[in-house]
Amino acid sequence: MTGAWRLSIGYLVATLAYMGWLSYLSSLPGSATGPDTPFWRLVSNASHLPLFGGLGFCLAMTFAHWPWPARSIGTVSFGLAYSIFDEWHQSWSPGRSVSFGDIMLDMAGVILALLLVWSVSNTTTDEP
Repeated sequence: MTGAWRLSIGYLVATLAYMGWLSYLSSLPGSATGPDTPFWRLVSNASHLPLFGGLGFCLAMTFAHWPWPARSIGTVSFGLAYSIFDEWHQSWSPGRSVSFGDIMLDMAGVILALLLVWSVSNTTTDEP
């Protein structure tokens, strides 16, 4: 694609590779993700933020040439679609289940990464 709506191909490749890695992680059986203890469940749930934050960063950079409103909508939309797909994919793994809470944590990670990219890209370096 050319013009203002083009995609960053390098980040698109990184995004697709990252999605593949997340799919691998969600295909692991429940017994392979750690013991079934309250502490481990907390760690497992908390891991959604940085994992999907990484996806949010990759998506935001893939859409780096898009105007900010469209970049935000694209990042959040693709992040949500992938999060839903990931939960569905995870439902086929033994000992794993679908959780609306996981989708919310995934989206929190995507949105936090998008806000970080936005804040860094809007800083000015006019000062000497």
